[in-house]
Amino acid sequence: MPQEFIYQLRRVIHQMLKRSTTKTEQERLIADILDNLQVNFKLTDKQMLRSYNFHKGQKILQKLLDSE
Repeated sequence: MPQEFIYQLRRVIHQMLKRSTTKTEQERLIADILDNLQVNFKLTDKQMLRSYNFHKGQKILQKLLDSE
């Protein structure tokens, strides 16, 4: 993944967490942002899927750690 992509994604997520939106709105915003970033940085579907799976794995791990 390009460093600029990662930087922009972190920046957007940080700003989004400051806002008081519902979980559905956050998911919709993330989906729109990822679509735009994919087009702008010319990322393949495989790269986006790999990024999503990594994020999903991190969320599962965090839930496991939080439950202990």
